[in-house]
Amino acid sequence: MPRLFRSVRLDRRAFALVAISVLTVGGTTAARALAQQPGLELEGDCNDEPGVALLLDWQKEVLRMREDEILAPVGWQLFASPNTSLVLLIPPDWTAQFGWATQFTSKGAPILDTTPDPNAALQVARLLNRESTIAFDYASGILQGVALKPLEAAQIAIQAILGEDPDLDPICTSTLDDGFMQSWITAHRFKDSVLVTSGQVIADATGFSPYTSITYQAFYGPRESFEQVVREIFIRFLYQQLQSGGSDPTPTPTPEF
Repeated sequence: MPRLFRSVRLDRRAFALVAISVLTVGGTTAARALAQQPGLELEGDCNDEPGVALLLDWQKEVLRMREDEILAPVGWQLFASPNTSLVLLIPPDWTAQFGWATQFTSKGAPILDTTPDPNAALQVARLLNRESTIAFDYASGILQGVALKPLEAAQIAIQAILGEDPDLDPICTSTLDDGFMQSWITAHRFKDSVLVTSGQVIADATGFSPYTSITYQAFYGPRESFEQVVREIFIRFLYQQLQSGGSDPTPTPTPEF
């Protein structure tokens, strides 16, 4: 566990996502068709975890969900991050932690500090349920002096939650290069939990000063209930961002049904 979040018991119980999906649609998988897309690389099978497949398929808009299943319920409270652009309605018993990273370990784990730093290379906002068994990270920043590939950037997102060099069981991974921006999705099992990260990088290795602009989200929860957490929490977080075009969300309370 990173020093900043040492009190968070994430292992106690044992942007929207980039456009890929592995759920079966019309007798075939979207992943099979997307495998022909230039610049897209897929590895593993996200169908191994229904919650992971559900989370990814949200972006493909093949889910048929009622309005009351995607809007924030009455009683959720407004949250505004002081170090990122994230603004969401969140469950009333959830709490937030904030971190600023100016340094990274040799393995790419961000060294997060709770002291605000305007010069930090990475800013992390973390939302946690009461038991600290479910977490949602939103992070962004610009890393000077390095041009990271997508899966190298993914290691930052993974280690920000789980600490340096965690023992992971891979589920599926994808990267997409559209010629300008590169994206990734990773899904892993960690002990009795599941972690999905999704992010984008713009990296430039030319000139005298390479850099990487990074934005990512991470979704963490107990494996046995991960699909339920995706349905009841994470999709509602993503929908609020979608409503506002993906940045500076303006949440709208859910009317009673």
